[in-house]
Amino acid sequence: GDIIRQIQRDWVILLTGGARGVTTEIARQLAERYQPTLILAGASPLPSGPEPADTAGITELPRLKSALLARLRAASSNPVKPAAVEAGLQRLMKDREILQSIDDLRRTGAKVEYHSVDVRNEDAFGALIDSIYQEHGRLDVVIHGAGIIEDKLIRDKTPESFDRVVHTKADSVFVLSRKL
Repeated sequence: GDIIRQIQRDWVILLTGGARGVTTEIARQLAERYQPTLILAGASPLPSGPEPADTAGITELPRLKSALLARLRAASSNPVKPAAVEAGLQRLMKDREILQSIDDLRRTGAKVEYHSVDVRNEDAFGALIDSIYQEHGRLDVVIHGAGIIEDKLIRDKTPESFDRVVHTKADSVFVLSRKL
């Protein structure tokens, strides 16, 4: 039969791949249907505290970029490079998406935890899995969505890029195979 029908509210589900993208869509479906405990593991750090007032509430990109430029200029005596503004914008958008996803999931009644962890780091990822068993006494499902997308034809890939993509999946699967 379909295992989805057997999911219970007391289940503990680990989703790697953070609180963004396809992993979040799967988490949302699970949360809406079953309200289990969802443990999200992502490479991004959880934003610390509320968004600063200079950008909070601004959704229009030009205004957001202006606010970030002003923030960066105030923090540095050197000229601010456009790449720094773009990086700040990407970080801010990621942070907003993570917090919004967690909020949305909690509103369904699901219990939600977010842990910032590099799944390639055997010690850190292993410690997270151990802590789930210690705290919850169980781990019913793992949805392993963590991955790095650096799509290119294999002949055009650098060895470094190949390693990043493969190791993110393979190293973490090795840890999962030993811990579950």
